[in-house]
Amino acid sequence: MLGSTASGIVAPPTAVDSSWRDLQELAGNRAVTWLVETTLQRQPDDDVAPSIDGPAPPEAATGPLDDAGVRGAIRFYTSQPSSYPPAIIAQLRSSLELGSDGGVDAELVQAVATWQQTKGANDPALAVDGKAGPRTLPRIFHKGLNAPGEGEAFGEAVQGGVVDEWATLATPEARLAKLVELVNVPLTAHGVPPVTNAFDTDANNSGSFDFPTWRMLVGKTPLSAGGLSTAAAKDLTDTIYHEARHTEQWFRMAQLRAGQGLSASGIAAELGIPATIAKQAKASPLDAKSMQGLIAQGWWNSVYGAGAAPRNATLTEIGNASTALKKARAAFSKSPTPANQAALAKATARRDKAFAAYRNLPEENDAWATGPEAAAGVTHGTAPAPGPAPAPGPAGVTETGDATAGSAPEAKVAEETAGETAEDTAGATESAAEEETAGETAGEAAEDTAGATESAIEETAGETAEDTAGATESAAEEETAGETAEDTAGATESAAGDAPVVETDEIAGGPPAAGRPSHEILPEDDLP
Repeated sequence: MLGSTASGIVAPPTAVDSSWRDLQELAGNRAVTWLVETTLQRQPDDDVAPSIDGPAPPEAATGPLDDAGVRGAIRFYTSQPSSYPPAIIAQLRSSLELGSDGGVDAELVQAVATWQQTKGANDPALAVDGKAGPRTLPRIFHKGLNAPGEGEAFGEAVQGGVVDEWATLATPEARLAKLVELVNVPLTAHGVPPVTNAFDTDANNSGSFDFPTWRMLVGKTPLSAGGLSTAAAKDLTDTIYHEARHTEQWFRMAQLRAGQGLSASGIAAELGIPATIAKQAKASPLDAKSMQGLIAQGWWNSVYGAGAAPRNATLTEIGNASTALKKARAAFSKSPTPANQAALAKATARRDKAFAAYRNLPEENDAWATGPEAAAGVTHGTAPAPGPAPAPGPAGVTETGDATAGSAPEAKVAEETAGETAEDTAGATESAAEEETAGETAGEAAEDTAGATESAIEETAGETAEDTAGATESAAEEETAGETAEDTAGATESAAGDAPVVETDEIAGGPPAAGRPSHEILPEDDLP
């Protein structure tokens, strides 16, 4: 029986005091265990920041660039507000799958650098600098001939219409006419006036775009062969598409100037193109504030703007270097002495450097990246197997006449074509180099232009080949260094920002002497 106490607590019978204490101890131990476990479970993890301080800050953007590279890339955009306004930056961010309203920040420049590193590594590879300038933008924002599938479709047309019909076409003239007929299809589909054709008379070039006459020039030698290997068929297709891309570039530049207020006659005079082509550009102007307008501005800056002088120096040097290499090869072949071997090595290194600088010109960088897309559509050579090429004859059957400044064709430089004179090589190569240098962003203007112009002056003054090489090397290094903020800023800002807003005949870029045609220069191994 239980009894009551003064405290109101029921006391256990005295006979079982010991058992009752044991029961209390057991219950107490269990309660303490529960309390300890519950308390420990509620303790915060030492490695987790207390929530009272708010969420942890977001991690810094990561990518290929170090801190200095990030700062330099950001400065590239912010120093050119008229070229990279919010609308352009938003498009760039969206294309890289970033939030369109983030502006210019570390996330953007690291994303650009990552894109350059992973998707811009095809030949010629883009500099990984986070700067979306005249070389990078055309590859991110495909349009016209470099749109996905366009090049390969043309290659397939060449396979069926030319390569497989090689024997039927029979003559170099018939083959050239068919190739140009085929390439005019995608050109006109993208609003570009069709080109006519002629043979390229410069052995250093596999092809050229002669914008003063709006003609595509192609080397006669491959078109005269009895047949083509698969590699040769791909190379020929690449050349045609390369020059077609130059054609598109020139028309976009003309449309850009139309959009900036230049009259048809002013466009014809400034760019050195036929009046009929200038009128068509005036009738379909390009919005200078659009992404395609910015891309065209980069090409214009290279050929006609602040990049014209270094471009011309680059084109001159590739011609001089090609000539020097031919002479060194001939001397070594005749007398393989250690001295001639050393001279050959030096000439080869010089030519390699000049060739790299030439391909780094904005317009050339773009064309060299676009041409191989067409080669992908060619699957085999001609049948039967190619026979020996005919004995070399005249390099071409068509001349452009006395070339005035800006009248040389835009050519794909071959690496060296044997037998051409120094003057021929220099002239054709200069036109190729100048057109491509023009594409350089105006930013490289101040120091770059100065250095390149000095080299051009040295050449004009009669400096030796080494002097010319040195000057051109400085221009090439500036281009290879990347689309620096200062370079792009200066040229693009002056060209785009100061462009006329009403129609005028004024030539904003100065006399057309700055513009020289682009050439697809042959690689060293292909030089005759």
